[in-house]
Amino acid sequence: MSKKAATISFFETFQSTHNSLNVHEENTIYWAIMYDDIKLFISFTERESFDANMALVSDYYPITGNVYSLLELCCYYGSVNCFKFLRTEFNLQINHTCLEFSFLGGKPDIMNECLKYQTPDQNCMVLAIASHNIDFVTFLMNEYDLKIDLSACIKFNNLQAFFVYLDQTKDLNECYILSPSFHIPSICEYFLENNVKIDATDSENEKTALHNAAYYNCVEVMQFLLSHGLCVEEKSKYLKTPLHFAAENNSIESVEFLLSNGAKIDARAYYMETPLHYACNYNCIETVKLLILNGANINAKTKQSKTALHFAVKNNCKNIVNILITYGISLNIRDKSRKTAL
Repeated sequence: MSKKAATISFFETFQSTHNSLNVHEENTIYWAIMYDDIKLFISFTERESFDANMALVSDYYPITGNVYSLLELCCYYGSVNCFKFLRTEFNLQINHTCLEFSFLGGKPDIMNECLKYQTPDQNCMVLAIASHNIDFVTFLMNEYDLKIDLSACIKFNNLQAFFVYLDQTKDLNECYILSPSFHIPSICEYFLENNVKIDATDSENEKTALHNAAYYNCVEVMQFLLSHGLCVEEKSKYLKTPLHFAAENNSIESVEFLLSNGAKIDARAYYMETPLHYACNYNCIETVKLLILNGANINAKTKQSKTALHFAVKNNCKNIVNILITYGISLNIRDKSRKTAL
């Protein structure tokens, strides 16, 4: 999935849950916190109805749970003045969420105060990486012996933290295999120049750099890897090809590129799943259409005799169910439990 598509997907999900940002409109206490408007904030605290322990219920923020205190929100937004006022006037206690949010808020004054009462853990490192504040990342490494989370570097596109991890661990293989997520072919070239094998695989799933390039929709990186000898049908631990990985992440450009370079459209994974099965399982509507239009076997069955329709129905992917029916998938195929999809 492209970064633009991922962003659109996030906001579609956000809207579908009926969340509202009205609390952040002008002349609310949350607006005052967000912009660290101390005068406006104090005006709210002087009202008779004010409760310093009031909480915001929201799915917007990144920590597990959906209830957030005023002090936690000050930490999240880096609102130093509001934070200090709450601590001084109401003696609000600093909890671990405050500390975690302080790494996102990016204000050393708040973070240092939180560190007096809470000890950072690995989740703080993840949020420091998410904030793209390399000073926070190295601080946690040096002062608390916390390790850089490589998966977080990939998730939050933090190339600087990625190279710090490489410098610390010297793990050329692991970094090479994940490097395609940054969409920069020269990074892959760097690793190859340092004697990393182009077909190196990770220890957990035996994925190659090409599998990751396909998943993250990195067409230029795939072009580079294929031109240097990787096979378009490279297999992971469970026999998934790059096309399987592209299909499950709705990486349309990857799917098109792989098909144009000879990828088998009905390649089989360990349980005989095709890329179409994976696209249906992960509700990747555009990929489902593309695979069908390029000749995918719509009635292909897994080891359990399940078709793509079985996967779509199981995951309540109504649009995909309609697409499959429109393109003529059999409604009568039974799986090994003797059940049809509908």
